[in-house]
Amino acid sequence: MDNVAFHKTEIIKEFIETTNFKLLYLPPYFPFLNPIENLFSKVKNYVRYSKPENESDLFNKINEGFESVTREDCNGYYRNMNKYLISSGRREIIEQ
Repeated sequence: MDNVAFHKTEIIKEFIETTNFKLLYLPPYFPFLNPIENLFSKVKNYVRYSKPENESDLFNKINEGFESVTREDCNGYYRNMNKYLISSGRREIIEQ
């Protein structure tokens, strides 16, 4: 999990304990270990380059940006992350 504050709330900690999972937080500033960051980057770039002209257009471009994400994109985001998981688990220095 990333280090967003609500991931560290008591209700989340209690849920994790009841599932017998081990909770691991991502190191800060390691977006390549969090595939959703790649997806958000694609959407933000889509919106940025489409240059929305008003609020309504902005919301439409955001929706179009999310709709532009393909299954192949998502598979690529996970493949990219997997390159770093083993090294990260061993606490090795990761250079992107």
